[in-house]
Amino acid sequence: MNNSFFKSGFLADGEKYSIYGQTPGGEIIYDDDMVVAGGDVVLVLPDHKVLAVFENIETLSADYSVPEQAAQMAARSIRSYYLDHGGESVEEAMEFARSAVEANPEAGICIGSLAAIVGDRISLAKTGNMSVAVRDAEAKETEFIIDKYPPSPNLDRYLGKRTSYDKLRKSDELHNLDIGGRAVELYLMSDGVYGRRQLPERLQPYHFEAARQDYQLLKEARLKLRNLDDLVRSSLRGVAGRRLLDRQLEEGTNSIGQTSGLSPELENPEMFSSEGFDWDIWQEIVLPIVSRFELSPKFGDREMLESLIKRPIRWSHERPRRDDATVVVAHLGQS
Repeated sequence: MNNSFFKSGFLADGEKYSIYGQTPGGEIIYDDDMVVAGGDVVLVLPDHKVLAVFENIETLSADYSVPEQAAQMAARSIRSYYLDHGGESVEEAMEFARSAVEANPEAGICIGSLAAIVGDRISLAKTGNMSVAVRDAEAKETEFIIDKYPPSPNLDRYLGKRTSYDKLRKSDELHNLDIGGRAVELYLMSDGVYGRRQLPERLQPYHFEAARQDYQLLKEARLKLRNLDDLVRSSLRGVAGRRLLDRQLEEGTNSIGQTSGLSPELENPEMFSSEGFDWDIWQEIVLPIVSRFELSPKFGDREMLESLIKRPIRWSHERPRRDDATVVVAHLGQS
């Protein structure tokens, strides 16, 4: 079972925000301005224009129903810092959350990212290898704000107390981004969206554009063309399929005759499923087919965020996301 959820609303000055997440086999819990999805927790405080995503890393219990795990505790502490203590600093907020989690070692540890929007400035605090992205909505360019330090199996920035060893912790990463009145989209993502552990599978800037165009066109084609898979298999067996196979063989064969990077559907068209396939087949086979029909995909944040996680068109090194995965987007400068 793969539970998913979607929630949207507006920040204090009318900026829209949306959250999408999934948890394979986990539980989804709505707690006012917080959503718990398995090991991920997302918090949005609209009146304070604060967004946060936390992710459990180590717990003393694998039971996601335990109410006081580190990620949940961190999110509640952030909420308390702003709502009960009148806080205004993301750096102080993250330390406030760290103190609360460290005081309860049974909760385990977590990583997270926290953003507060004040005017044209985004103040950001990140602990652990969390990913944040800012997309210029007009220029259609996406910049990732990731750790200055390479990912390491010995995680050294986190909230909570590690029991396996004692390691000096680096400070949280702090960023101040001036958006200067531009229309931008701010994304905070858990590990299940970005793919930190496998470098080739990491989210790339082109995924954000594909989530608005290619993925949605494919979704519309699947809804309107009930025989889409049959049409594609026929083309794979024909001239277009043979031409693409010849090109992949030429590009993927090394000096000693070994081949790599071949689309398996080209050798066995019956394997094709529109649920997931690679970009070469999309560009050379599927897109020419769907372009013959009058399709006008309409989509919003739900479809776009879902596509960032599921990526129905993907390279061979990418895999469907089967982890807990949560992403929140805020549309700034375009209320």
